[in-house]
Amino acid sequence: MKKLLVVAIGLVAVFLAGCGAARSTPEPDHSVADYVIWADDFAGRWDDAMAVANVTGRGNLASPVAELQALKREAAAYQSNNTDVMVAHVFLVDATGQAVDGFLAFMSKARDSVVDSHFSAYERGIEEWAARYIVLGN
Repeated sequence: MKKLLVVAIGLVAVFLAGCGAARSTPEPDHSVADYVIWADDFAGRWDDAMAVANVTGRGNLASPVAELQALKREAAAYQSNNTDVMVAHVFLVDATGQAVDGFLAFMSKARDSVVDSHFSAYERGIEEWAARYIVLGN
């Protein structure tokens, strides 16, 4: 499970070199460029939170998972009138949910196959989002 997290974090880090942007969620009519700024900032904060959760023992995961949940809610709240942005963004929202669900399953001592399923879905979602994000940024 942790190997998958490290791979997923690495993929995101490669695709999303953060650039100290504002943390507020833009209004729905913002451009692709606004999304790129928001997403760069978000990805940096998400990667940091995932790194902390990934090295935290099961019994101490409540706080790191709460941070991931807050970030997931932030991603879910993001809106844009740009269809290309929202098509890509759906993958980010789903992926963050899968990661949170994976950690929650791990905390509740669910079967390894259940935990692995969530983190595999997270990795696939992040890869799909990153591919679409790169196209948006070009």
